[in-house]
Amino acid sequence: MPADLSRIIRELKQETCPPRVRDEVRGRIHPQPNSPGRWWRIIPAMAAGLALVGGILVWQWPAGDEARLKTEMTRATPSHVQIASQTEAALGLIGGLLAEASAHSEQVISSRAVPPLRNGLRIAKNKIIEHLKP
Repeated sequence: MPADLSRIIRELKQETCPPRVRDEVRGRIHPQPNSPGRWWRIIPAMAAGLALVGGILVWQWPAGDEARLKTEMTRATPSHVQIASQTEAALGLIGGLLAEASAHSEQVISSRAVPPLRNGLRIAKNKIIEHLKP
């Protein structure tokens, strides 16, 4: 049977019929695969739902750890609470100092490094323009 089909296709290619007719015959000989069923629509929806549930679980996970830490802090002795508050104050002080140092560094870089670079670029641009002029 396949030899007959290939012979028919060869004969059809040699005939002078419109391409639409050949395409229709080719479609009847080799039918198109079935269109995807409803499962192909359900699977992405299920994957999106699972991703959403997983995201919510991951998002809520740290909240449970934070609540547990708060309950442990309430059970802690006064010295532990005092140590924790002093540590928090020290870290806040260090963070503030780092922020001030960052702002100062930014100001120094802006005032000392940027103008020479800008001038150097302007000089280089002018040299290139002068070199390219006829």
